[in-house]
Amino acid sequence: AFSHQILNAMPYAFLDDAPLEERRSRAVALRRALPEDTRDLGSLDLGAVENAARDAWPVVRDADELHDALLTLGMLPQEEIGRGAGSSEAEWHDWFGDLVRDGRAARATYGQDHVAWVAVESVPLVAAAFADVRFSPTPQALPARGPVPTQEEAETAIVRSRVECTGPFTPAELAQALGLRQAAVDVALARLEAAGGV
Repeated sequence: AFSHQILNAMPYAFLDDAPLEERRSRAVALRRALPEDTRDLGSLDLGAVENAARDAWPVVRDADELHDALLTLGMLPQEEIGRGAGSSEAEWHDWFGDLVRDGRAARATYGQDHVAWVAVESVPLVAAAFADVRFSPTPQALPARGPVPTQEEAETAIVRSRVECTGPFTPAELAQALGLRQAAVDVALARLEAAGGV
């Protein structure tokens, strides 16, 4: 579609006096492919965006898939428990109870009444991101997997995990969903943008 002007020799490819009917480019029939307004070139179908966002969210059908989702997301805020297709919120609670009994997950409480589910492997990350976090039950000490992340690194990792599993968002929506400070989300998104992640 972007070659139409070249094919039609527009606007002034020929400077001789030959009549328009003799131009070979006039024999090329072109269907309308570009919108009238160039601002419409980047418009997307809202339904397609919502479908893509739904497809990016982890599918949870049992306790192991819930554990994988917790690892992928970094943390799962209470408001999003049961989100996605394939299972009910009650099933998620049952599976989370199984993970807690097996020592594979914990409930994190932080900030002003924010509650999230966290895989035990992500506890150090969440503890670094939220200074006031309390875990229930208190997870067993895990073997160290490298240096302890700084608060900014932990916030960036949590935002990155979330961005990989969601559709379009605003920084304010992301901050509210995760219980992070708006400034921390802005910094994390700037770092991800510099790295080509968003």
